[in-house]
This record gives sequence, structure tokens and C-alpha cells, in this order.
Amino acid sequence: MGTWAEIKKEQLLKTKNFGKPLSRLITMVAICMLSLNAMAYDFSYTHQGKTLYYNITSSNTVAVTRYSSGNNNYVSGDVVIPSSVTNNGTTYSVTSIGDCAFVYCSSLTSVTIPNSVTSIGNEAFVYCSSLTSVTIPNSVTSISRGTFGYCSSLTSVTIPNSVTSIGEYAFSFCSSLTSVTIPNSVTSIGNSAFGYCSGLTSVTIPDSVTSIGTNAFRSCSSLTSVTIGNSVTAIGNYAFADCSSLTTLNFNAENCSDFTNNAYHPFYSCPITNINIGKSVQRIPAYFAYNKNSLTSIVSNAVIPPAIDNTETFPYPNFCIVTIPCGSLGAYTAPTCYWNIFFPNRIIEGLSFDLSVAANDDSFGSVSVETQSCNVKTLTATPSICYRFASWNDGNTDNPRTVTLTSDTSFTAIFENVELSSNITAAICEGSTYAENGFNVSQAGVYTQYFQTANGCDSTVTLTLTVNPTYSLTIDATINQGETYQGLGFDVSEAGTYTQNLQSVNGCDSVIVLNLTVNSSLGDVVANTIEIALYPNPAGDYTILKVQGLKEQTKVALFDVRGRKLREFELSAGTETLRLDLRDLPSGVYTLMIGNTTKKLIVE
Repeated sequence: MGTWAEIKKEQLLKTKNFGKPLSRLITMVAICMLSLNAMAYDFSYTHQGKTLYYNITSSNTVAVTRYSSGNNNYVSGDVVIPSSVTNNGTTYSVTSIGDCAFVYCSSLTSVTIPNSVTSIGNEAFVYCSSLTSVTIPNSVTSISRGTFGYCSSLTSVTIPNSVTSIGEYAFSFCSSLTSVTIPNSVTSIGNSAFGYCSGLTSVTIPDSVTSIGTNAFRSCSSLTSVTIGNSVTAIGNYAFADCSSLTTLNFNAENCSDFTNNAYHPFYSCPITNINIGKSVQRIPAYFAYNKNSLTSIVSNAVIPPAIDNTETFPYPNFCIVTIPCGSLGAYTAPTCYWNIFFPNRIIEGLSFDLSVAANDDSFGSVSVETQSCNVKTLTATPSICYRFASWNDGNTDNPRTVTLTSDTSFTAIFENVELSSNITAAICEGSTYAENGFNVSQAGVYTQYFQTANGCDSTVTLTLTVNPTYSLTIDATINQGETYQGLGFDVSEAGTYTQNLQSVNGCDSVIVLNLTVNSSLGDVVANTIEIALYPNPAGDYTILKVQGLKEQTKVALFDVRGRKLREFELSAGTETLRLDLRDLPSGVYTLMIGNTTKKLIVE
């Protein structure tokens, strides 16, 4: 192993400007391999035709390891690491992949790691030169030192959201790697993590990352643009040095202060021509674009000029044009502002804030924008036929409306239908038909008629119809010969059927039919006689109805002088007294009908 390490170290030390970082990686691999030579594996397990070696790490967990004689060098093709293995009757989970477990497995093409694995050891897959794809499960929280270093066939990597850190040399010299997705869970990117990934074309550092290590993306020669998230506070020496195609830098770090000096600054020897500064950036670190004479354009989205740390932050003199937000020229060109010193007479307003306008429905109307000045716009809402402008989404009703933009803004014009509407409430008596305003209905309910106005707009008439019922009451009454039946508008003494047409309380028709029987003998009188008494009568808040001789269930009804039935209830056979509540009745004369018998009641 000593001979192998010496050969590799000598070979890699020849790489330009990368000797010290990689010599450390080679030394780590050599130490890792030498330590494994002194180790033995606990057992082996064959899964899908691949034999792997394991060390027992607890009573129920194991780690994939490397057999001391290098047998894992013969693991080739596609390898699926099982989530559990059984040995001598005991089942173990696979929870980790040990240091150097697959180092120099040059014929290994893909690896599937189960969700049971929580850690992958240092240099675990280093020099797996045929490895094209790897599945990293969501259970892994960090990618260790040199894990995939020199995997020269690896084309793309998706790092799961569980990972919080990417270790040093993790993907260094992955020359076929063209894209990498760094999730928002990652907070740090280690030294040389992606160094010499010569196929990488663009990198976005998410807002979760706070530090980018030394040489992290050094000599990524195909890299054309870099976006740095807003939480980055430290960028290490030569982090993007010698990225010979890097022309565009999108810098969103709000408060990055940790640049080193002009000799080791992160963008050393990068031909940057365009820098875009995010709207929340508060400071530009020292030596940020030192000696970048290729710089031709800076776009600063920050309304308040970001502080510039020192006089060597930008090249001077230079011919770079700085474009800033509308309304910020006075702040950027103040005599004491470093921006004015670095870029005299080359700072221009022209970065208008984004303004988006729309209608709540394109068929209802449209919105047009007229530019008055850089950040002053006039909005005009034009409704379609049969619609009207109601307001803007913020409640403002001005139309046209002039706005001064101080940030990205959107407005929505709210248009409403100009439909004319009217509501009708009507009532008929039962059996009648409502035939007005285009309606022809006889049932209670809510009805709608749609019309069109002269200009073709909708007009709506809503009818709420109430149908009042017609009341019908039939009375079977008996009197003795020589007596007169009086009550409910009747005044008759002869047997027969009589009819009264009255009105109920709500104004509807009420028909009362009287079937009058006249007893002609004393026997008839005795058989149908009941005795009725009311006391007190006249009455105040209440009266007591006393009935004697009631042999069957009988209806009791209370009528006013117009014959309108006010109340109705029933007396059971044998009932002798009933208390009547009169508090809601006005003073007057009423008729109480019990079966065929009536009784006058006076309410005072």
C-alpha cells in the first residue's frame, strides 16, 4: 500500500495549483487503506449475486466494510446494498458504509443505498471510476470527506434534503459531473468539495448555505455562472479560482464579510464580465472583484447602496456601467459613497421595479400601463361591454391610477357585471296565479327572470312569492226546537246547511259551513247536551273553560267577531277544565266553539 500511495501522490502533485489539497486527500486514502489491512471482517453476505463484507457495530446493526485483502475490488456492475442481512440466525440492519468501503472499485457502475443507512464513511467510493449513478437516501445527513472523489464517470448527483453538510473533497475531480442539485438543507460546503469538476456548467448555492470552503469549486473550467444565496457569510480562499469560463456572478449574500485578501480572493483568475447584486445585499466584501478588469456591467437591485468594505473591492480605474433601481441615484452618487468613487458618472437609473397588471377575468376587461418616468406608472382599467370597473385589488378606486413604484408590485383590476337587478315580494291566495313582470306562477318560492337591456346587458328580476292558504271549516251544530244558532256570523233556527265567507287574520279567504240540526224531542236534547261555563267572563289575562258531559274528543276553536279563527286545540273525553291564556288578545267580544256548542267570551 505504501507503494500505491507514493505513486498516486506523485501523480496528483503535478496538477496545477491543487497539489496541497489533493496531497492531503491521497494521504487520507493511504491511511484509510493501511488501517483496513489490520482489520478483519465479521461475516460476508451475498445479495443479488454480489458478495459484501460486514463488521458488527452493535447487537443488531452492521456496517459495510472492506475485506483486508481487497476483495471488494471485485464488486462490479450495479450493486444494491440490502437494508438488512442475516448471519447465524441474527438479522442486522445496514446502518452505515465504512471508510474506504468501495475504494478503487473501478468496475462498479451504480450503487443503491437503502434508507436504513445514516452515514457514509470517508473516501467510501473514491476512485470508483466507472460509477455513473448513485442513490443517496433521505436518511443520510452528511456527505463525508472524499466520499465520491475521482468518480470520473459520475454525470449527475441529487443530494437529498436530509443532508446538512458536504465534506471536503466530496466530489473533487468528478470530471463528468455536469449538474448538481444542492438542497436547501445544506448549510456548509467543505474545502475542495467540487474542485476540478470540469464538466460542471452552473452552480446555485441555496439560501441555507452559510459558508463555502477553500477551493470548493476551483478549476471548474466549464462553469459559466454562479448564484450565491443570501445567507452566505464566508467564502474561502480560491473558492472559484481558475474557473476559466465563469463570466456571470449572481451575488445575493446579505452580509458576507469573510473574503481574505487580494492574493487569495475567491474569484481569482475568473473572467467575470457581469455581476448581479441582489436586492437584500447590505455589503460588498473586500477584494470582491479585485483586478477584474474584464468587468463591464454591474446591476444592483438594492435600493439602499450596499456598503463597500475597502478601496480594493472593485478594480480602479474601470469602465464598468452600474445600473441601479429607479429613485436610488441620489444615494449611490453621494460624494462620500464608495460607489460614486469607483464608478464616477457611470451609475444610471434604469432598473425599474417589476410591475404586473391583470384583470380578475380577461373577458371582463383589460388593463394598460403608461410610463410617466422611471418608476412612475399610470394604470388604466377598461371594462368590456356589460361590465364596470369596481376597484383595484388593494381597494383603491382611482381609474386611471398613477403609482410610484418602490418595490416589485402587482395590481389586479376588479371588474363587475353591470347586470340590472330588482327584487319583487308578492303574495296571492291559494288557487290564484301571479302573472305580472313576465311571471306565471302559482306555487310559493323564489323565481328569476332574465332579460336584456337595450345595449344587450343582462337584467334580472327576482320574485319571492308567498301563497296564503284558504281556510275551510265545517261545523256540525245542534239546537233545540225553538232556539236560534248564533255565532261566527250565523243567525239561524231552522235545520239545514249554511255558508259564511269571511277573512282569516292574514287576509286570506275563510269559508265556514254550518250543518245545523234541530232537536224535536226531549230525548234528543238529553243525548247531546253538554254543559259549558267560562269564568271569569268578562276576562282579563285568562279564563277557565269548564265542560261537563263530554263523552268524546272534541275540537275547541276561538273566533273573533269577524269569524276569523284565531286558535284551535282539542279536549279529550272526560276533560272538565281548561285554562286559556288571553294576554295576547285585544279587548273585544270572541266566540268559543266546543264541538257544536258556542259560548261568548268578553275580553277586557
